Amino acid sequence: MQLVVRARACPLAARREQALMAGKGSESKRGTLELAAEALLAAHPEAFVCAVAENGLIAPLPGTIELRGQRVIEGRSLIDFVVAEDRNLVLESWAQALREGAATVRTRLADEPGQEVETHVFDLRAAHGIMMAVILPPASLQAGLRDSAGMGQAPAAASGGQPVGPQELSEVVPPPRHCALEEDEGANVIGCDDAFGRMFGYAPQEVIGGGVLEHIHPDDRGRAVESWLQMLQTGRDQYYRCRRRHRDGHWLWVDSTLRNFLHDPDRGYVLVELVDVSLEMHAQEALREREELLSRLTESMPVGLLQVDRSGAVVYQNAQLRELIGLPRSRGSGAESLEGLLEPLTVAGRREFHTALSAVLEQGADRDIEVDAEPEPESWRRVLFAMRTLHREEGVVSGAIICALDVTDRTRARIELERRASIDSLTRCYNREEILARVAKELAAGSPTGLLYVDLDEFKPVNDRFGHAAGDELLQLVAERLRAASRRADDVGRMGGDEFVVLMRSVRSTQGAMRTARRIAGSLSGRYRTSFGSVSVRAAIGVACVGLEQDAHERSRARSVRAEELVQLADEAMYESKGRARGMPVLAAATLSPLRRRSQAAPARAARRQRARPPH
Repeated sequence: MQLVVRARACPLAARREQALMAGKGSESKRGTLELAAEALLAAHPEAFVCAVAENGLIAPLPGTIELRGQRVIEGRSLIDFVVAEDRNLVLESWAQALREGAATVRTRLADEPGQEVETHVFDLRAAHGIMMAVILPPASLQAGLRDSAGMGQAPAAASGGQPVGPQELSEVVPPPRHCALEEDEGANVIGCDDAFGRMFGYAPQEVIGGGVLEHIHPDDRGRAVESWLQMLQTGRDQYYRCRRRHRDGHWLWVDSTLRNFLHDPDRGYVLVELVDVSLEMHAQEALREREELLSRLTESMPVGLLQVDRSGAVVYQNAQLRELIGLPRSRGSGAESLEGLLEPLTVAGRREFHTALSAVLEQGADRDIEVDAEPEPESWRRVLFAMRTLHREEGVVSGAIICALDVTDRTRARIELERRASIDSLTRCYNREEILARVAKELAAGSPTGLLYVDLDEFKPVNDRFGHAAGDELLQLVAERLRAASRRADDVGRMGGDEFVVLMRSVRSTQGAMRTARRIAGSLSGRYRTSFGSVSVRAAIGVACVGLEQDAHERSRARSVRAEELVQLADEAMYESKGRARGMPVLAAATLSPLRRRSQAAPARAARRQRARPPH
């Protein structure tokens, strides 16, 4: 509900206008305010009225103000009657009344936040020496209050209006929050003020002469007795908080102050001052309940939670976070250092985590990152951290809340899909697109790169004699030997049919590349035992290398080579090896420039090769 403070004409503007006309316009602003206040009182005998001094405290109502059945409010200040959120509205209306002479505000009651009252404030200092507030109760109470106020009957006496006592007033005006008792040395009540009766519902005769412990909650009596004894022993004031019973049986939380005047000849008693702190205690209890609910929720959530402050220190962590990243529960559930919590992450994972967290804390920018964790040797997890900024009311970053989720299975599934998209289903080597992409990546980096182009001789007769199923089985055996003979850092790909390429990384020299090629040629050539019989195959291999020169200019030229050009160069060397019919690798001797010139003839050669070989 949105409340606004606004100055406006009184509800009985017409009556005020008539009064002004009767005075032939001679009324001053002072007279206008008096007439407006009188008109409002005449129209609302069910209202509540109080006088307010310039300091904002409720004061005695002057006898010069004539009431018409209204009840007079007693207390400290008008702000005590409204919810905390509406107190500023009361203060604004007060300032407006001081400035303009009158103001109206709608606020919610402290004891009944669902009930709204309308308060009119008039500046009557010139005529009566006070400000006057007229409070119209909620509509649900107005009818009954009108009847009890005697609508249509003679107005009440002008000497102060009706007393504050009726039950209906307690539904609108809260009881006092401060009272006092006088007790003798034996802690027996010997006197109390009027506020005590309104605060706890007792008549004086019901408490005077009795002990106080019977009015204190059993769980709090120990503190009360200890404070009483300390007060008697030391003579100094003592303070404690306890619950005191209201006459209707419910308990009020009060702060109790014991002041020892037993040795004062003019007093001879202990003054007990009580301040009602029930609202504060209820708020604390509600806060504890919310904290417990939050704790139960965070501990039962299937995600890890981590809160850090502005400096990155751990404020809170739940047990799921420890399990998720691989920390045992036995290390304890209390907050520990951030580095300790991140220990299972990889070095790169910790670095990425800190970079993202710095952006959150310093720039106020939310971040989502996925990092690797290795809680144990030969184990791996993928963790998603969703980092969200926490702000104070003024917008300053106060820390971050981080949710952690185990996405290992999802990541594995994605990797598997990517792997399937890049792998030749028959031979389990990289397919043409993937191996070319890997060659291109090496070339773009300017790395010394070698490429072997492998073609199987005498493969077509196997297909023709035993069928395509036999050819597929032979290709699978060839791929196994090819992977086994290659270096660990190298990649093997199938270009199509019976043609393969081997990407050799970090090649130091053409001599080293040729040694690898001869080893592969020896591994592939020979007999293969298959389900359809024993067959012999020999491989023709072409070798092409780029980027081996240490000269920076040559390295730069190597970066301009396309993957297809390097493959074409190795392919031409492979054809030379095939032409020699000896199964020996051939190193491409062409330079890059002739390569580009000859590449125009590549489509014709590829067409001839396609006609000579069966598809696989």
